[in-house]
Amino acid sequence: MIEQDTIISINERVLLINKEGTALPISDSIAPITNRRGLITGAVLVFRDDSQRRLREKHTLAVQRAQILELQKQELQRLNQLKDDF
Repeated sequence: MIEQDTIISINERVLLINKEGTALPISDSIAPITNRRGLITGAVLVFRDDSQRRLREKHTLAVQRAQILELQKQELQRLNQLKDDF
């Protein structure tokens, strides 16, 4: 991919272990470095702290699950009431 002179992002969940041994969730990308003739001579790797985005993502999923559970609970209560009325 780097040979195609495009920026690459790794979509997998990646943890960077710092020298203290702490795992830090990161997102990353790789961009080629080209010389004046357009030949790729290297690459730049960029690591970004992804902690906050991942926490927001987990919170959003938790809220969605809670909403689904609440709807299921309401439906069960409605069905139970229909059963009792019958």
